[in-house]
Amino acid sequence: MSSAQLKRKISQGSMVDTCVVTDSAITLTELYRRHARDLRCYILAKWTGVDHEEVMQAVFFKLARMQVLPDLPHPRGYLFRAADHIVIDEGRKAIVRKKFLETKVHSAAEDLCDELTPERVVAGKLRLALVTRAIKRLDPERQRLLMLYRIGGLPYLEIARITKRPFSTVRREIIRAIQELNEIVRTMSNETEDDPSDS
Repeated sequence: MSSAQLKRKISQGSMVDTCVVTDSAITLTELYRRHARDLRCYILAKWTGVDHEEVMQAVFFKLARMQVLPDLPHPRGYLFRAADHIVIDEGRKAIVRKKFLETKVHSAAEDLCDELTPERVVAGKLRLALVTRAIKRLDPERQRLLMLYRIGGLPYLEIARITKRPFSTVRREIIRAIQELNEIVRTMSNETEDDPSDS
């Protein structure tokens, strides 16, 4: 249909309530101008606990993604149904997400219960005590850097800023501290296993 034919039909009153024109951007603008207020009121009246502005945006965004807008003899009804579908779909997605999270949490809790046997708890405490003793054998400066890195969770750059030392020095010293700590822990573990007083 040409632009002139369209204007003629509109002037005759046969297409007054439609928003079908040749330019889809104008169509969308016209749709919004005519029906956004009614759509907002509809969503607010029908759906509680939803962000009506987000639903409205989703409705018009869905239309904007269409290469050709559909012929809408009843635009208000179309927009209302589109809003209903979006809210219902989001509700379904929320239920699926909630079930997924509950399953993950339940599964993680079961795994944790399986892992936390009394033997493992005791072994973990012994290992922690061993590492704590091993840290005390490190050079005080390496102790400090290692604590900032491992316990404080700070990156090398932040530790370099705090200690006013070059980044490369901090990185090298932390790597050496970790290597040294591992060696001390291994030595102490061997000493404990070889100690006849434990048997």
